[in-house]
This record gives sequence, structure tokens and C-alpha cells, in this order.
Amino acid sequence: MTLTPDDWLHAAYHLFAQDGPDGVRVERLARTLSVSKGSFYWHHRDRQALLTTLLDRWETLNTTLIAHAEQGGPPRACVQRVLDRLFDGAPTSLRSETQFLAWSRTDPQAAVVTARVEDRRVAFLTRQLRRSGLNAPDAAQRAELLYAALIGLLDRSGRGALSDPTPLRTHLLTLIPETP
Repeated sequence: MTLTPDDWLHAAYHLFAQDGPDGVRVERLARTLSVSKGSFYWHHRDRQALLTTLLDRWETLNTTLIAHAEQGGPPRACVQRVLDRLFDGAPTSLRSETQFLAWSRTDPQAAVVTARVEDRRVAFLTRQLRRSGLNAPDAAQRAELLYAALIGLLDRSGRGALSDPTPLRTHLLTLIPETP
């Protein structure tokens, strides 16, 4: 079986979602993919390089998601597109969100990237709230509140603490006024 760097990254993402960065080990990845550890080193310099790539990919996916969501429509619809993507993806994506945030509390590189992702997310929410008619200070405060609620909802959903997060997602959207 010939593997690509993306095959390794995909497998690492799933292990990361389960157990965070400590779960992403070369030997475990090789077992998961039914190949030798040598195959890993053909594609990646070392485990840290793979984790850095995983972190970079997560940032890129988030940047792309926000850009896609802002392609038009009323503010509430733009935010709905982001929520749909975050919650309607595989359960792995919910768990990985929690893992990336937890990782950022213990790893300086992860903290820098996570801060950029969170800043982009809050800026996106602020733009949508401004578009919905709120003044700048109110939009910024409501964006922070909305983001904090979203992170809590993602965390609880990712851990399986909520059987159906849909009603709470709907309530999150009510924090965004209808477009005037």
C-alpha cells in the first residue's frame, strides 16, 4: 500500500480527535495504517513536523470556512453556514475542536495558532453583528459572548454531553438581530 502525506495526516487527525496530541504517535499511526514506521519518515521529518502540519491544516480549514461563509446573504445566514459546518461534520470534528483548544493551553505553538483562529472567528462574528445593525462596541461584546457560548456548545457536543445540540444552535443565532 502506497500512502501519501495526506493519508498520514488524515489518520493523525482522527487519533488527535480521540486523544489530543499525545495520541498522535508514529508507532500508533503506523499500526492504524497497517504499515511500518519507516513509511512515516518517508513523508514526515518527525512527529513534531506532523503535529505542526496538523495545526496548520486546522487553521487553513477555519480560514476557508469563514471566507466561504461570508460569500453573501444576511448575517444570520452567514453565521448559520459556519455553525452547520462545525456541527454537521463528523463527530471527529467536534472532538478535535475541543482537543485543539486544550492543546493551546499547554503548547506555545498551538497557543499562537489557536489565538489566530479565535481572533478570526470573533472578528467574523463581529462583522456579521455590525452588518445586522449593532454599533461597534455592542457588536464586539456580543461577538465575544456568542463565541464563548459556541465554544462551550462545541465542547459539550464533542464530549457527547448533549444528545441534540440543534435547539441550542438555534438559540445562538437569536443573538444575531435580523437584518434591518
